Amino acid sequence: MILSNNYFLLTLVVFIICIIHVESSCPVGYDQVNSKCITITPQRFTHHKALLTCKEKNGHLVFVQNAIDNTAIVNYASNITSPMWIGAICKVNKQPKECTWDDGSTLDYSNFLPGQSFFIFLLITSFPGYPVTNIGTCVYIDSPNQPLKGRWISATCELDEYHAIFLSVSAEKDPNAPSECLSKCLTPLAKLQRSFSYVFNNFEKVCDLLEDGAFCSRKCNQEDQTKFYQYTTFYRIHCIDYEEGRLEKNNCFYFGKQNVSDIQEHLTCIAKASEDADLVCKDKCKQAHKVEKTASKETKMKKECLTLECSTLCYFDELAESCPEARNVLLKINIGQVHSMASGVHPITMEKMLPECRNLHNTEYMRAKLLASSSSLLMDHTPSEMETEEKPVITA
Repeated sequence: MILSNNYFLLTLVVFIICIIHVESSCPVGYDQVNSKCITITPQRFTHHKALLTCKEKNGHLVFVQNAIDNTAIVNYASNITSPMWIGAICKVNKQPKECTWDDGSTLDYSNFLPGQSFFIFLLITSFPGYPVTNIGTCVYIDSPNQPLKGRWISATCELDEYHAIFLSVSAEKDPNAPSECLSKCLTPLAKLQRSFSYVFNNFEKVCDLLEDGAFCSRKCNQEDQTKFYQYTTFYRIHCIDYEEGRLEKNNCFYFGKQNVSDIQEHLTCIAKASEDADLVCKDKCKQAHKVEKTASKETKMKKECLTLECSTLCYFDELAESCPEARNVLLKINIGQVHSMASGVHPITMEKMLPECRNLHNTEYMRAKLLASSSSLLMDHTPSEMETEEKPVITA
């Protein structure tokens, strides 16, 4: 069926996204996401009322500058079933580059839905290429619980206020946010699923994208190259040796292939085991360090760091248990990732961290934890290995 314009008027429940400036921490009731402070409010408004409400909060509707922020906003709204207003206005049909933000600046990035067809509710639903200005000139992001999650769609600005919910983001454009050059290099990686099972089941694809991104970052300035190194630790550590601090004449990081044959020979086993490990570890660690909604910011941060430590050790245990021959490679990967995280943090920043978070960046601490897990696994496997070992032949 062809989706009618009325579909958007009848079913659109929209959040607004407002931004206000903050220095280092978020106001009460806000959560920090990608250096922006976000809050979701239950009130429902038209787009115009959303603008006024944001101004009353000393903010404005969010300007989504790159794919990383777009993904972060969608992930943050994981429990939301309705779209989210953003501060974009479009007046030219199917011309995203002609759209502007509320302050009149042009869009350097957009994620409008292209013209295509989808299966929705067992029916073929066709969508035009957006923005479609005869539908409306205001723009929203579809929620993560909808088939078009993360996509931008234009809609009428005069939606009934019974069909609008608000998402408020508090922070001006972050001066530490990725530059346009770096965003271009990171965008393909930002779209990847961040899980062990995805990495190991799509090893070549992930490593190829990472290599392309690394060469792309050479066109950026030195600061952006450092940020690329830091942002891509999770994927990078599995694929390449990207040596920090070694500079060539052109001030680019030395980029060299690591000998990945060690991990490649275990890929089949690890890829299979990682799917079960994802299921076991995500549930285990979240349950072990559950965070109450009313908890203080410090408590939430402490729990998040404990969850990450739990996850690191759990994945190592699960994968090494299923693939004992890959134990040393897995140990090397994990210790390398901790070292990489630590090398990207300033000593003063490290000192200000909670002990539970500082431990995650402490190579010796995490090495001891991983080796303790490794030792217990060796003890578990030793009896069976000894039973199958060939005994020496004694001759007279």
